[in-house]
Amino acid sequence: MLTSVYPGTMENGAPTLHQAKHSLYGVDLTRLVLDRVHNQMLRHPEAPSGALDMLSSELLAAKREQAPSEWAQTIEMARRHPLRELLHQDPLTARAFAMSRGYQGDAELLDIIYDRDYRRCWPQPVTAFGDAIFRYTINCQAPEAVRERRAFLAREIDLACAANPKVEILSAACGHCRELELSEAIQARTFGRFVGLDQDRETLDYIQRVWGPHGVEPMAASVTAFLLNSQPLEQFDFVYSAGLYDYLEPGVVDLVTHKLIEMVRPGGRLLVGNYTPDTRDAGYMEAFMGWQLIYRDAPSMRRLAEHRRVADVSIVRDTTGAVIYLDARIG
Repeated sequence: MLTSVYPGTMENGAPTLHQAKHSLYGVDLTRLVLDRVHNQMLRHPEAPSGALDMLSSELLAAKREQAPSEWAQTIEMARRHPLRELLHQDPLTARAFAMSRGYQGDAELLDIIYDRDYRRCWPQPVTAFGDAIFRYTINCQAPEAVRERRAFLAREIDLACAANPKVEILSAACGHCRELELSEAIQARTFGRFVGLDQDRETLDYIQRVWGPHGVEPMAASVTAFLLNSQPLEQFDFVYSAGLYDYLEPGVVDLVTHKLIEMVRPGGRLLVGNYTPDTRDAGYMEAFMGWQLIYRDAPSMRRLAEHRRVADVSIVRDTTGAVIYLDARIG
């Protein structure tokens, strides 16, 4: 996950390849970018940020300008390039690409982002070069949005509990529920009920072990099982989902949203987040982390709330520009 203000020029002040060849941004040109970045990182292993700035900007430009089939070729080429070996010395990049639990954004990877520390979840030795890359990647836009999301959700939980000490809350695709560590209401148990729903058994075991004593209930369900469930759904006062929507395809996302709306009591609230097309790390994430999200803008999120039970809709933007939230009040 990388980001930087696009510098516009290379180290020597010359135009970037993106500026010079804006209309011809094919796979071959991207290969030249990777060659330059690789050489620059080898020359300056102690300070990789300039090369990573260039790489992030150029990969984003390629993703946006190339046809999907050409971008797929670019990704394949990038993963064969010797630059990959350098970048995968970074535990964040390598951990995402390895998909240790079957997908990139699992709870342990998010813990690395929250902690800004890989040692708890990455037992392999890390080179000084890999650590230097990590110090860059961990502080960029997309991971910063993850950390801001955690704090935002904790505040919203506390507000819901302050308004109604008997409030019942559901977190869909809850992960390790790290936002609960920042919630005063959860720590004080000033809530009625809190359910964490997830499909990952290891994650649910963690929820039971860590948050069970605080009154949090784990619930097992995959998206497929959730959609196929024909039984009457439980209802809650506040339903939220942090990262689920980043992985939901069109069509499926509508079904999930309507299911979640039906799980909100009258007068309650649904809050869901999604990464936006303004995520400046998207090219790097797909090429070297194997991390492909589904990005949505504000109109797309607003359309998801077209449901007879929705009384009011607002779109909330985070300060990083990478994440927006659909905030739907249910009538």
